[in-house]
Amino acid sequence: RPKLLWVWLSAVGLALGGLVVFFLWWFIWSVGPPVRVPNLVGLSVGEARRRARAASFHVEEVWQYNEEVPAGEVLRQYPEPGITVKERSLKLWVSRGPETVPVPDLVGKTPEEARTLLEDQGLVYVEGVKQRSLTVAEGLVAAQNPAPGTRLARGSPVEVDISLGDKFLVEDFRGRPIAEV
Repeated sequence: RPKLLWVWLSAVGLALGGLVVFFLWWFIWSVGPPVRVPNLVGLSVGEARRRARAASFHVEEVWQYNEEVPAGEVLRQYPEPGITVKERSLKLWVSRGPETVPVPDLVGKTPEEARTLLEDQGLVYVEGVKQRSLTVAEGLVAAQNPAPGTRLARGSPVEVDISLGDKFLVEDFRGRPIAEV
């Protein structure tokens, strides 16, 4: 019986020793030596990926709209640049550029409806010219620029032309000499 006890104790000891060696390998050698985090803020996302991978970092990207920073540029990162870390994982926040919205179809709407539709999209109503139209009633939107469906950044202007209707004024030449006509 004591021999069986020693066999069991030896097996448990070997298993525990194996676990200790495994965890030492996991925590020391698999993670690698400490490295300095590169500064990737302000770089294009392609260049940031290249530099991070060259330093053996795994990169996670979070894309978000930003009014000031062009699309594809790194806005911020975690961990902060310059610190020393063992874990080789970086999180990058990348700009999508300004959020764009589709221009609504305004033709045939009243100027008030057009203004409301544009403001709801975050666009700016700009009064254009008054023009004659054979198809749009007087006082309604006859044309717009840019065209419906065009994607614009919030805060962009949309020019709206108002219809004068289909009435064409003809000057009265009665009683005037031919030379003046």
